[in-house]
Amino acid sequence: MTGSVISIPLPGETLDQRPRESVGLDWNCYFCGPENRLAEYVLNRILAWMIPSNGQEAGYPASADPFPINPLVFFGPTGCGKTHMARGLYLQWRASFGADEAVYSTAIDFARSVTSADDASSRTHLLKSFCRPSLVVLDDLDKFPNRPSLHWGLRRVMDTIANQGGLLIATSSAAPECILCLPPAIRSRLAQGSVIPIALPGVAVRRELARRLAHGRGMTLTDRELSAVAGSFDVSPRSIARRLNHLERSRNSRDVDYPSRTILDSSDDPGQIDKPLIPILPTITATIARYFKLTPWELKSQSRRHTIVHARGIAMYLARELTDTSLSKIGHEFGNRDHSTVLHACRKIADLISRDETTRTTVAELSRILMCA
Repeated sequence: MTGSVISIPLPGETLDQRPRESVGLDWNCYFCGPENRLAEYVLNRILAWMIPSNGQEAGYPASADPFPINPLVFFGPTGCGKTHMARGLYLQWRASFGADEAVYSTAIDFARSVTSADDASSRTHLLKSFCRPSLVVLDDLDKFPNRPSLHWGLRRVMDTIANQGGLLIATSSAAPECILCLPPAIRSRLAQGSVIPIALPGVAVRRELARRLAHGRGMTLTDRELSAVAGSFDVSPRSIARRLNHLERSRNSRDVDYPSRTILDSSDDPGQIDKPLIPILPTITATIARYFKLTPWELKSQSRRHTIVHARGIAMYLARELTDTSLSKIGHEFGNRDHSTVLHACRKIADLISRDETTRTTVAELSRILMCA
């Protein structure tokens, strides 16, 4: 545990992968900050149930009781770590109970398996593959094809796992009730279990990740560099690794002066030029407009429609937070508005972020898009 950051041992894969170098960091733990305390509780509970202690056996198969939080659904934006958690639990399950007791598949691969099961024999084989193990992990369930002919296989696996006392773990970018590619019967099954929202890592987790990644490369970061690598907004661990890679390359390049808010392009092509970490106002305008299915002209218009006003407010807020642009210039970008109007919009969005989960998630996702584009 480091301050407000808690490290939970969890099998993982190499996070920091650089094609031309062998140095990497095996991420055999999951870092939880205050933003993911519920996930911390759930992970610790499952791991304590799986890993023997004080001479006791693991919970399965010694316990005949059904798993108490089945199914388990992790959902959150790309880069929040939900796949790391699900796959880590899968690997630990195999280590505790044997390789035959767990199966992992993406939703797309599972759908392909269902599609190929076009006769009784192949259907039997499919069900044995996914129903015999005591743990089934389905990753990216929100990408499951919206085809009724494939839903039977998913329903059958879910029901069989539940009846035999096993555990189904699913990941999704959306909450179960919002996975519209699935029929109501499957969505309700998922919602009846434990649904765990996963947030992108907060500042404490990002800084700890950056420190550990830098240490694995033999690098020491100044506070200024640490802030630049960890970012001012929610970004994914892989984005932090890319930024650290940019910093290391700029350090090794004699003719590149690394400023606090500039990073080198993430491409391996040495002919690429530096990429500003600060997005420019037209980019922010176009990105927010596209995200809300509006046009840049609508964001700059005098329209008072709620959707447009909300999107415009978020655009102004991000322009103020992600750039050094003055309030007056931001107002000029969005329809020649006064600086006091911009300030009011920014304060309103900041207030929404503090009390509304949807706005908080939306701003975090847009920040990640803009900072990592």
